[in-house]
Amino acid sequence: MTVEDLKEDFRNTQSVTSPPIETISSEIEETVSRGLVEVEKRIDTSSRHDNPTIMQYAQHALKSGGKRIRSRFILLSCLLFEDIFSDDALDIATAAELFHTGTLLHDDVMDDAKLRRGRETISHKWGSKNAVILGDFLSSRAFSLLLKVDSMRIINAFVEVAHDLGEGALTEEIHKDDMNLTEETYFFIIKHKTASFFRACASIGAILSDRSDKELEHLREFGLNFGIAFQITDDLMDVVSDESTMGKPRGKDILEGHLTLPLIRYFAEDNRAVPKRKLSELTPSDIEFRNLLEGLNSDGSLSYSYQKARDYTNQALMSLELFKNKAAYGLIKKMAAELVHRKS
Repeated sequence: MTVEDLKEDFRNTQSVTSPPIETISSEIEETVSRGLVEVEKRIDTSSRHDNPTIMQYAQHALKSGGKRIRSRFILLSCLLFEDIFSDDALDIATAAELFHTGTLLHDDVMDDAKLRRGRETISHKWGSKNAVILGDFLSSRAFSLLLKVDSMRIINAFVEVAHDLGEGALTEEIHKDDMNLTEETYFFIIKHKTASFFRACASIGAILSDRSDKELEHLREFGLNFGIAFQITDDLMDVVSDESTMGKPRGKDILEGHLTLPLIRYFAEDNRAVPKRKLSELTPSDIEFRNLLEGLNSDGSLSYSYQKARDYTNQALMSLELFKNKAAYGLIKKMAAELVHRKS
């Protein structure tokens, strides 16, 4: 089975296909679209500054073609319980995008990344110091918006995310080039660096509407398991997609010394030839790197990783079943399935 066969098989998995289109309200879709337009306006306002250089940096970072996935999750979570978006919901969705962008700026510095979504990174274009400070600046603007909401439960949700992100990033850096990295540690990293944020976003609607602990926990479980599946998919795309699709070089994670699930599984086999140099010392032209990509593409490590993504997607959607009578349910399910099956 080829890599393309694997990807197509994953996208066509029956257990995680989107609901029939007739179950998705066009009114809900239009409401979300209008909400995202308003979020975009608020993001634009947040990028404005009296200093033209600071504004240039902020706009470059905030208008880099992101999918606004986290704000979509927040808005859809709110639509499970309310018909329209409150100012609080829109401010929280905006804050999530500001905070997320701030963390990406820090990631780009850590990874010495030249491109983000096909565009020059702030750190490459204007220097790492400016990128770090701008990341802090955007995060502070995010928490300023969250303080307007006047809800300690919301503040605590984002503080938890900030804590988890830091712990996950530190753990990932400690295990850079660690050829003995276990799946357990890998899942710890992606739960903290990625899934924790989705867990918070999915829970916002229940918090704002003061719903039951049971409803809140189901949404948190949905967000967490979706976030894990989302990151596994992202890691898979790193080794199977090309630069024109991803907006970054193929195998970028490998060249940065990060062992992701396909690689961990690959090296778990006793007969695998481990590169003699550290992964972070390899270059795209090195024969060891090319052999590694070729080995992954002909090995069961990819299908194993795709199956893990399927499993976590199914767990996420099972948690969502509690809300199957809600008007927004179909669109959340459709979006979750599409994002995990995405090509870029």
